[in-house]
Amino acid sequence: MNVDKLYLDPELSLATLARKVRAPVKAVSQVINEKAGLNFNDFINEFRIRDFCEKIENEPDETPILEMLLESGFNSKSTFNDVFKKKTGVTPSEYRQSLKK
Repeated sequence: MNVDKLYLDPELSLATLARKVRAPVKAVSQVINEKAGLNFNDFINEFRIRDFCEKIENEPDETPILEMLLESGFNSKSTFNDVFKKKTGVTPSEYRQSLKK
């Protein structure tokens, strides 16, 4: 995931990931659940949120949040906002503001 950054593909699915790693879907799902303690969507969103945070930390004022979330693999602003707040405890705008302090 870190090398190929498959999570940047907004259409990434468990089946696609399984094909990429040449393993059965069930086995990939089981490994994610056991090793990461997350379901597939939460696992992928962890990478996407980290990617977004790196982007916003490197460009705190320049790039619009919408552009960065799309570049990070999200294809829905509402899903991104929900996941981001769940993972960080703040909204993306609040996060950006905290970087300015």
